[in-house]
Amino acid sequence: ARSASAAVLHEQQPDKRPHEEALRQGERARRDAAMVFVFLKSAYGGSKRSNWGQLGISLGLFIGMAAYILVGAALFLYLNPTYVSQGVEGTFNTTFLDATYFMMVTITTVGYGEIVTENDETKVFLTVYILLSLVLVGVLLEVTDFVFQIDVEALEEDDSKEAMVFRPRRKLLWAIFLVFLVMLSSAIFFVFHEDFTAVDAMYFTVVSLTTVGYGDITPRTDEGKLFSVFWIGLGCLTLFRTVGALMDVM
Repeated sequence: ARSASAAVLHEQQPDKRPHEEALRQGERARRDAAMVFVFLKSAYGGSKRSNWGQLGISLGLFIGMAAYILVGAALFLYLNPTYVSQGVEGTFNTTFLDATYFMMVTITTVGYGEIVTENDETKVFLTVYILLSLVLVGVLLEVTDFVFQIDVEALEEDDSKEAMVFRPRRKLLWAIFLVFLVMLSSAIFFVFHEDFTAVDAMYFTVVSLTTVGYGDITPRTDEGKLFSVFWIGLGCLTLFRTVGALMDVM
């Protein structure tokens, strides 16, 4: 009788195994979240000082990329002292500004085509230069990603679910604002300095930033080429980051 009573009591007691398994799963989840948090701190910095360090690395890469473009422009000028332009008769002397503008158009893959090389030496040089540029641009895009990241100090102060994610909507809105600012400023510049119509200026801006580069409309003045050297690189980088932010939201 006692054995039967003990068996009945044992059957009536709740099974603790599911509860214990749930506790173990919760512990593993907290441990995984802690590992992710540590990864975020190591990857994107855990303080303002580390963010400044990240900024320094990015600025160093920008300076290195600028030096790469200028060296390429000097070599292009040496190898290609004259050029022909599509749709324009005659041969033109290559200036250092022309060469720098051409290298920026090349490295961003816009490729308008209004400056045409005429010798094999330049073509061989550009073949190697373009392949190296793809690697450098990829590294630059990876490192400069900190511009669109969250402030990691918020993670240290707030461990809520909202603070433990990248806040992709805010990241996307910031990226869209930057793209709009770049497009608007460039369109205004080309209207006043290249005598583009408003439609042509916006059309040229979008064609350039998306690296389509039809080449039917291009800057002809030295001021327009100098502006494009800085604007094309910044605009393409910003637009690519915006596309990445959009993919994060989707």
